[in-house]
Amino acid sequence: MWSTPKDFFEQVNRVFDFDIDVCATQENAKCEKFFTESDDGLSKEWKGTCWMNPPYGRDIKHWVKKAYISARIHKSTVVCLLPARVDTKWWHDYCCKAEVYFIKGRLKFGDSKNSAPFPSALVIFRPNFNDIFCRGMTTISGESIAYSNIDGMYIDGDGYGLQIDEGMDENRVKEICQKITVLVRELDETQDKK
Repeated sequence: MWSTPKDFFEQVNRVFDFDIDVCATQENAKCEKFFTESDDGLSKEWKGTCWMNPPYGRDIKHWVKKAYISARIHKSTVVCLLPARVDTKWWHDYCCKAEVYFIKGRLKFGDSKNSAPFPSALVIFRPNFNDIFCRGMTTISGESIAYSNIDGMYIDGDGYGLQIDEGMDENRVKEICQKITVLVRELDETQDKK
């Protein structure tokens, strides 16, 4: 059983204050409200702020798709603990459209004395793109976080930036700069309304 490490979950939960664990057992549920296998979480509507540590087998793609759809259609925030399988179709179809936090080192799941044989990532699906500019989450396990949702753009605790790769087309640089300008303007307008 790949139960979420307790200390890790508590750090993440301090930021998100989860409403429901959408993929749990009676023994490993992380929230008061949760779906078990017999509840068939994939058939339920996910509402609020959801935690998901799905089965890591072939069906993982269905869980990740459900997380993506729940954010886009049902306006939920779904935080997923996933194996960092960046070479898979499901990763490219869904995770590349989310916030991705690569976890330094390997997690120890459940009561295991050994670390997992794979790297992990925290993937966060939010209702809209502007929500990625949250200010509450700056570290996980004491490590600084940086993430990217637009090719060539990075966002970290210090602000926004542009990563220009060697040989990047000038028009591509202008396009990325325009996207950053629009996003920053939208963020500023959102902050002004608060």
